[in-house]
Formats: sequence, structure tokens, C-alpha cells
Amino acid sequence: MHYGELVEHDDIEGERRSGVDFSGADEHGLRILDCRFDGARLNGAKFTGCRFIDVVFDAADAPDLELSKCALQDVAITASRLGGVQAYAGTWTRVTIVGGKVGYLNLRSARLARVRFEDCAIDELDLSRAQVDRLSFSGCTVGRLDLSNARCRDVDLSGAEVLTLESNPEGLRGVSVSHAQALDLAPGFARILGMKVV
Repeated sequence: MHYGELVEHDDIEGERRSGVDFSGADEHGLRILDCRFDGARLNGAKFTGCRFIDVVFDAADAPDLELSKCALQDVAITASRLGGVQAYAGTWTRVTIVGGKVGYLNLRSARLARVRFEDCAIDELDLSRAQVDRLSFSGCTVGRLDLSNARCRDVDLSGAEVLTLESNPEGLRGVSVSHAQALDLAPGFARILGMKVV
């Protein structure tokens, strides 16, 4: 089914569908409310400034997805493959991403509150200049994490294996790591602080 068949007055509401094709969507201001989509195809979809409230995407396929300036509230993305996701300058509240793989997630200048990643493999997560309140990871690997100029409160990285951390001292305030992580990330911390390790 093509997603356009579900749109009514700039809303999609109360749908429970499998295999919906959102590929090539180009929507501005669309509201998606109280929906579940299993096996959705999202390649090249653009949802600029849209609102997702009480929405579940399970086993979604999104090699290229635009979510810039979107508001996500009570959203779950499970067992999905996300390639390049542009979600900068948006607002994410009570969002969970569980399982699956994420290539590049751009949350630059976004506002995040109570966001959780669980059992994910993330190649690159960009939170530079973001405002982050209560972010956690459980059983995740993150190839590169950028917290440059982020404002963090209660950001727990202890459940993630972070291979490369990019930041400045301000971006690390409000971030907690495990003792083992602190040792692993020590060279990166030294570089961030302008220290030379000899």
C-alpha cells in the first residue's frame, strides 16, 4: 500500500498496517498519530517539520530518511535498518530505538528528552549543539559520537561501547561513563582537553 492512500486532511491516524511504502514521500507538516507500521519502506522519504505521536515502526527499511525539524513523541523504532537519517533541529520526547542498525543519525541542534537506544549498532551519532536531557544506551556500539557544544543533563553512556568520541569540555558536562569506558576513552579525553600523552 502506498502511504498516500492513508493521508486525510494532513493526518494519518489510528492505522495498523504492514508493508506501507513511504518511499519518495515529500511531506511538510503531516501529523501521524497513534499508528503502527510493520515492515515499512522509507527510502528517500522526507518528513520535514512533521509530527509523530504514539507511533511504532517495526522492521522498517530506511536507507535514506529526512526527519529534520520533526517532533517525535512516544515513538518506538524496533528491529529496523536505518541508513542516513537527517533529524537535525527536531524535538524527540520519549523515543526508543531498539535493535537493528543505524548508519548515520544526525541530531545536530535537536532537543532530546528521555531517549533510549537499546541493542543497536550505530556507526555515527551526531549530537553536536543538541540539548539532551536523559539519554541512555543499553547493549549498544557507537562507532563515532559527536557531543561538540552539546548541553547534556543525565546522559548515560555506560551501556555503550563508544569507539571514537568527539567533543569539547562543555559538551561532556552532564555525561556519565563507566570506569572501564573512562580508561578506554582516556586518549580522546586528553585530546579534547589539549593534553599530550607521552
